Amino acid sequence: MLSDEELLMRVTNTHQSEIFVFEGKIGLKRVYQVKKSSQPRWYTLKLSNGARPQASSKEDHAYKIRIAIAVKHDLESEDSSYQSPPSTLYSETSLPSPSSSPGSSRSNCTLRPRPPPPPPQQTSSLNDLTGQIHVEDRYPSVNGGFSDIWQGRWQPTELAVAIKVIRLNKATEESEKLSVVRKRLQKEIDIWKSLRHPNVAQLLGISQDYGPLPAMISRWFVKGNAKQFANDPNNPVDLFRKLEILLDTAKGLAYLHSKSVVHGDLKAANIVIQDNGKAAIIDFGLSKIRIDEASVASITVTESPGFTARWLAPEYAAALSQDKSFTPTSSADIWSYGAFMIEILANLPPFSKISMEPAIFKALADGQAPQFPDDAPVHPQLRRIRSQCCCVDADKRTTAKDLVTDLKRLRRRRSILLEGDCDSDSLIDQIA
Repeated sequence: MLSDEELLMRVTNTHQSEIFVFEGKIGLKRVYQVKKSSQPRWYTLKLSNGARPQASSKEDHAYKIRIAIAVKHDLESEDSSYQSPPSTLYSETSLPSPSSSPGSSRSNCTLRPRPPPPPPQQTSSLNDLTGQIHVEDRYPSVNGGFSDIWQGRWQPTELAVAIKVIRLNKATEESEKLSVVRKRLQKEIDIWKSLRHPNVAQLLGISQDYGPLPAMISRWFVKGNAKQFANDPNNPVDLFRKLEILLDTAKGLAYLHSKSVVHGDLKAANIVIQDNGKAAIIDFGLSKIRIDEASVASITVTESPGFTARWLAPEYAAALSQDKSFTPTSSADIWSYGAFMIEILANLPPFSKISMEPAIFKALADGQAPQFPDDAPVHPQLRRIRSQCCCVDADKRTTAKDLVTDLKRLRRRRSILLEGDCDSDSLIDQIA
């Protein structure tokens, strides 16, 4: 870690590396040690033209030096929390060496100013944002199956936020069931606020301004969800970018499962694209509340064409079709991930040839799984991963951790191909 008298500055950015410069005082008896870390990792180290001590000097003189460090991003790193600082204008900086020092010289260096610090992280105590959130529109931006999402602004910071409000039916608002729903919601909020991962959207706080239940406040993601991002006709997304979305989501899911947290409703609409381009899981942990339809006002199938049955694991669907309770499991999340792959890679919903929800339940009961269309340009390795997710036998499904490993292997092959001129068709032919 740099001391207070050292200044870290980014001077350039390339495809897979960044060049940093730090300035500080160094003496004859002091040596800078560069340690390898998982992400970013140190790649090269060299001294620029500047003040250097004479070997014959026995005094521990301090000289200011410039050290350029090229940081190469590790494609195999598990830690993807590192984000490049935002681009800023260059500034000319001259750092003269001490005039009394023997062998000193004067040189100029072009540096970037220190990047602004990241936004403050949420503490263990959840922020109460009541009275601080201003709603932007008159109507909700998104009508989910059991909730409405409004766009707003967090007044002290002017940060764009999403306001998620659970929709209750009138009878529940006026009955004792409200306290039960409130306790369930509070439990899920407590889980969400404890999670910290670059591929899991962060809960910023809650607000009591939007009904009898606390509204959940998170960032507003201007790039939308993965479904919107991957299927935007005005901004086509190539296979490389889709692989990154799949890998980011698998990393976030592996983290949730490592914390014994089950999503319960994994699909492209619940994967957001952050400002840095990374995908993040959102809207998790509320499945137990959604199941209680006697308390929560749901939108009917005709009002919500993106109904969740298309992503349900067969054991989950069987319980719901028989009006039985079912606790979401990590293996059910994996099935949903396989269906999510179809959305991203084929630009189609799972069971795209089936229009009615009852027919989907019947297909699941008959042992059918969502499939890629035969004519979809999806490599056999990706088809294999989907089939490992959508096994009818839940015990035979892959795990989120194994998904990360498999997708990293594909990304590693991608990085090799990117070194030469290679189009998507040749990539599909060469990935193994």
